[in-house]
Amino acid sequence: MIKSTAQHGTYKGYAALALAVLIISTAAVLIKGAQNEGATSGGIAFLRLGIATICLIILSFKSICRDVKRCKTDTILRSALAGIFLAIHFLTWIISLEYIPVSKSTFLVTTSPIWVAIIGFLVLKETITRHQFIGISIAMVSAIFILYQEGYNILPISGEERFEGEILATLGAISIAAYLITGRTLRNKIELKTYVFLTYGFATLALAFHLLYHDQNLMQNLSTTAWFYIWCLALGPQLIGHTILNWGLRHFPANIVSMTVLAEPIAASMLAWIILDEIIGPSNFIGFVGILFGIFIIIYSTSPSIFVATKSQGNRKSI
Repeated sequence: MIKSTAQHGTYKGYAALALAVLIISTAAVLIKGAQNEGATSGGIAFLRLGIATICLIILSFKSICRDVKRCKTDTILRSALAGIFLAIHFLTWIISLEYIPVSKSTFLVTTSPIWVAIIGFLVLKETITRHQFIGISIAMVSAIFILYQEGYNILPISGEERFEGEILATLGAISIAAYLITGRTLRNKIELKTYVFLTYGFATLALAFHLLYHDQNLMQNLSTTAWFYIWCLALGPQLIGHTILNWGLRHFPANIVSMTVLAEPIAASMLAWIILDEIIGPSNFIGFVGILFGIFIIIYSTSPSIFVATKSQGNRKSI
C-alpha cells in the first residue's frame, strides 16, 4: 500500500515536470509573436521579468519582506550577480530569435549543462570527468552541423546576421550557466520564493538600466495582441513553468529535472513548425541530436548524491 502510494506520487511528479516543459516550450513562440507585433527584444525581457516579480510580491509580500530582512549582505550581493546573469540570458536569447529560427535558438540555449561543466572547471576548479569531457566534445562537434547553413533560408536575413543570432543564443546558454553556478549556494540559505524574487527583481533592474542607457522606453506603446503575448509569457513559462521546475528540484535529483528540460527545444521546434512554418534542415537535425546526446552524457555522469542529500534535508525540515 505504501509502495503504491509512493509510486502514485512519483507518477504525479513526472506529470508535473512534463507539464512544466510543455509550458516553457511555448516561450519562444510567444516571444516571436510579441516581436512580430512590434515589441522590442529588450522590452519583452524587461516586461517578462517585471510582471513575474510584481506577481510574486502580490502573492507573498509579507513572507518575502520578512525573509529579505534576514538576508546578509553577501546573500543580497550574490543574488544581484545572479540576477544580472539572468538578465543577460533573457536579453541575448530573445534577441537571437530575431535572427535565427526557434528550433536552432532553443537548442543552442539549452546547451547550458556543457557550460556549467566548463565554468565549474575554469572558475571553481571543479574536476571534469572523462564522461563529461566526452559529452562536451560530442556537443561541440555537433554544433558544427548547426552552424552549417542549408541551401534555403528560413528567415530573410544575411549569413552574418545568422551567425550573430547563433552567438547570442550561445551567450544565453553561458549566462544561464553562470546564473545557476552563482545561485547554487544561495538555495540553502534562503527560501525558494525569496531567492526567485531577488534574482527576478535584480534582473528586472538590470534590464531597466539597459533600456534607459539605450534610450528605450520601459513601457512601450504596444498593441493589445503584443501585451497578450507578454502576459502569457510572464504568467506561463516564467511563473508557472519555472516554478514547477524549481519545485521538482526538491522532489527529484537535479539530473532527472535537467533531462526533462532537454525536451523543451523539441517541443518548441514542433510548435514553431506548426505555428510559424519553420522547417528543420537535415544538417541542423544531426546537430540537434548530437548536442542532446552530449548533454545526456554530461548529466547522466553527474552524481546526484548531493541533490538527494539536499532533498532529504528539506524533507526533514518540512516535517
